[in-house]
Amino acid sequence: MRVIECIEKRRSTRAYSERAVEKEKLEQIVRCGVLAPTGRNKQALRFVVLQDEQEKQVFLNYCMHVLKLEKSPYYGADAIIFVFADMEQAATPLQDAAAAVENMLLAATELELGSCWIHTASVQYFKTLQGKEHKRMWGLERYECLESCVIGYAAQDALQKEKQENIVRFI
Repeated sequence: MRVIECIEKRRSTRAYSERAVEKEKLEQIVRCGVLAPTGRNKQALRFVVLQDEQEKQVFLNYCMHVLKLEKSPYYGADAIIFVFADMEQAATPLQDAAAAVENMLLAATELELGSCWIHTASVQYFKTLQGKEHKRMWGLERYECLESCVIGYAAQDALQKEKQENIVRFI
């Protein structure tokens, strides 16, 4: 698939099958996140791929409790990818994380996987005692979680919303 075709095809998937994503595909997706540009080439991002059901459930229970939801805001996806940044080293941490997530979403599309960019829950979680303990266990104490996304096999086709027209001005 060509890049522009991949961008046009990408959609947010909000329903996933139980099928596990192959490790090779996840490695390829995360590699695309690592290859994203970073401000002043600081490369201060770190990635965590969460697939372990027990660890995932701890995280999801927190999210549902704090956000007062009855079901997971991660839509039952097989893998959650967290993007962390060293806030002291990174020149443009938010932009770096955003570029990495977009690369991973496009890579997932290329590999015919569903994906969805999810922000709020992960950022809040890693500020809690439990989240800080996870960061310690993962060797990321000085890193801040800035973004997350989910990857999985779609249970159904993603909804295709119409894009706005006439939003660009050439001068």
